[in-house]
Amino acid sequence: MDDSVRPSGTLDIDQEAFTHTIETVASILLISTPKEMLVTCNENETIGTAIARGQGQDFDYLPVERTGRIVGLFNRRKYLNGESEHKKKILRRYQPLNVGILISSDASILDFIATADLLNSPCRLVIRGTDIAGLVSASDLQKLPVQTALFALVMHFEALITQTLRQRADSNESLLVPLVAEDRKKARKLWERRVRESLAIDMVSVLALRSKIKVLRNLYSGLFDRSEWDRTDSIIEMRNGLAHGLEYASTWRLVSELVTNVNTIRRMIARFDEAAARK
Repeated sequence: MDDSVRPSGTLDIDQEAFTHTIETVASILLISTPKEMLVTCNENETIGTAIARGQGQDFDYLPVERTGRIVGLFNRRKYLNGESEHKKKILRRYQPLNVGILISSDASILDFIATADLLNSPCRLVIRGTDIAGLVSASDLQKLPVQTALFALVMHFEALITQTLRQRADSNESLLVPLVAEDRKKARKLWERRVRESLAIDMVSVLALRSKIKVLRNLYSGLFDRSEWDRTDSIIEMRNGLAHGLEYASTWRLVSELVTNVNTIRRMIARFDEAAARK
């Protein structure tokens, strides 16, 4: 007796609505520190006093207040070892409010990663209306909502690859041609097991993401430009790290990789849409 559920296709959905929903729900507010929990300093305090305020949690940046209102950000880490500066006032030694250190509370987590200059400006004050609602920084990128948004993005990308290969494949064996012998052997072995367990769908379903990308490049080398194809190894590494709960934003090198990967995946998803529109 056939007990398969016969599920719908992964992408039998309104993909634009899906992307909009993921980005809307995964708001920057989910990972930001609320205003009432911020450790702040006053612009008339000494640098040494401000450094001591952030000592317990080792903050890199502190919001600066003037008469109870946040007016900028003080780079605490910049002055940690500059003891000769510690008796000077913060006044004129902080970054005043400007578009470079602000982000809307409506912004999505992916927008924060993709559009914020995280290497040069890793900390942003979250603005809601005309008020400061909190603070978000590169140190928040390891939080669960970020992992969820990133994994949804990568899975969307992989689902598009899978769908494209299924539409083009002439046979199961034809898919394996671009793969090295070891990967072909692994795919056939997994396929045979799926057949025995009555779980076989097609050969695409047993290919690892790296193998899918190799096959896709063989069939559609012009779909992405060279720089995008060259990013796929890093994207696979990020995807595997997300799936196994590994750190992906714990160093500035990893943050740089993350920013580039998110922007690249977004462009590649758009390429699929452009190719579909030309058909």
